[in-house]
Amino acid sequence: MDVTKFFQNATIVVNMLGVIGNAIMICVLNKWSMGGKLPNILFLAQALSDLLVCLQSVILMLQPKLWLTHNWTSDQILCRLWHSQFLYWLTVQMSIGNLVLIGFERYCALVYPLHYQKWRSKKVAVTMFISNLCYNLVLSSPNIMEGHLVLNDTQQHDCITNKYETVVLEQLMLAYAFIWFIFIYLVGLFLLVFFYFRIIMALKHSAKMTVRRSCVDLDKVATSNGLRTSFSKQSTLSVGGSGMAKPIPRGSTSSVNAHSQFTRIAILITIFYVLCITYDAISYILGKNKIIQYDYGSIEHTLGMFTVSLNSFANPVIYFGFVVRQSCVRRVSKSNMANLYICCRGSKPIVVVNSSAGEKTDFFKTKNGKMPRIRRNRSRLAEAAEDFGQIECYSSNSDDRTLSGENRSSRELKTANV
Repeated sequence: MDVTKFFQNATIVVNMLGVIGNAIMICVLNKWSMGGKLPNILFLAQALSDLLVCLQSVILMLQPKLWLTHNWTSDQILCRLWHSQFLYWLTVQMSIGNLVLIGFERYCALVYPLHYQKWRSKKVAVTMFISNLCYNLVLSSPNIMEGHLVLNDTQQHDCITNKYETVVLEQLMLAYAFIWFIFIYLVGLFLLVFFYFRIIMALKHSAKMTVRRSCVDLDKVATSNGLRTSFSKQSTLSVGGSGMAKPIPRGSTSSVNAHSQFTRIAILITIFYVLCITYDAISYILGKNKIIQYDYGSIEHTLGMFTVSLNSFANPVIYFGFVVRQSCVRRVSKSNMANLYICCRGSKPIVVVNSSAGEKTDFFKTKNGKMPRIRRNRSRLAEAAEDFGQIECYSSNSDDRTLSGENRSSRELKTANV
């Protein structure tokens, strides 16, 4: 079996799926905000750049010598911009740069939220996009020298690629390969790892501090109201006259949810970026140093285009898959918020998701295997939470039939240590 032909066909399939996937995401993002103008524009730019990468890759695979007009000027432009793959690598670099910008935007939003509120505008998003475009235009411009137009034996125009007109130009392109490797691949990789590492650390620290603070506040309110619901010697849930606990600040539960979500996103994008871009970046340098063959159509070059295309196909799955799924869960949960409970046990939160509203469901198991039952109040929980990320602490009162098998007037749920 021809390996080169196999990867060419695989690249075409992956890129067609990438075109469809990114086109769908562009339509979704035009109607579905991702939490503000700045992230929405960045996600749109990501989907657009990945769509262009996939679309150009399909065209290059199906018809690499497309669009020679037999006019010297127009053919020269096409040779320099298209057949040299200048436009292709410009969009690839734009996609990589936009990944870094998304990481930077998330980093500022979660690590420096107060400063972030001041500049998350459409103007800032456009400025970031233009900066990304200018940066990559400069770094991709030497690719124009990868192609030049000649007359063949039949006096027809031919675009020659990967063969330089002078030795000096060949040496300059060799130096450019190292510049590209450093300023596109290594810098992008370093920034992505740095941003997401700081995000994870900040969210982890914020979640710990806020849960401790919330449990202490709940204990104080419960004691002052003379109402105490004990889950252990250290944990309390506060209730007021309405039987509703004081809300945990939005930052606490959203931080807990975001910590889990961003951990998975960070791991996935780092793995895909390293696996997909590393091969082509290293092969590019080795090819320029004539250690391996990296001419267009070779197995090394074809495999490089396949991995780059795979990255552009995976980006919408990684980024938008998580966000759209979470948004769908939030919308569904708004009509069924009664299935969320949180218990503070010391500084450790115990979040329990019950099944259906208005029915007796299991809360948690004790060590002796007994299962206390709780009946929920659907309306209160639905009104209390603005979105899926906000979870309240609840207890019973004399008007709510929230406890079964216990003395309701005592407002205590006695359990063994969990």
